[in-house]
Amino acid sequence: MPLCLWTEQVNIDISVSYYILSIILKRGDNLSKYYIKIGSVTHAMKGRDILNSEGYRALVRRNSNPGKKDGCGYAIYLDGDLENAVSVLRSRNVNVTGHGSVSEGR
Repeated sequence: MPLCLWTEQVNIDISVSYYILSIILKRGDNLSKYYIKIGSVTHAMKGRDILNSEGYRALVRRNSNPGKKDGCGYAIYLDGDLENAVSVLRSRNVNVTGHGSVSEGR
């Protein structure tokens, strides 16, 4: 295969890979397995940043029907070790009001 055709194929493959990756990332909490309820949006964003720096893929979303003890009703959605993530957040003074599996409901 001539070099120019091979180069074009690589560029196309890379473009397609980035496109697919962008679609997956835009799906947000559809890929997340767990949630951690947080008392305020400020703490939720702080917690997200902490977890991302620890290697988690964490996203902040507003709960559609927060309970009275849920504060402003925000949660961090993530994959990975839930108990460790909660421990990390509590050690950094992030107000965790609850946590669980997305499949169990919010």
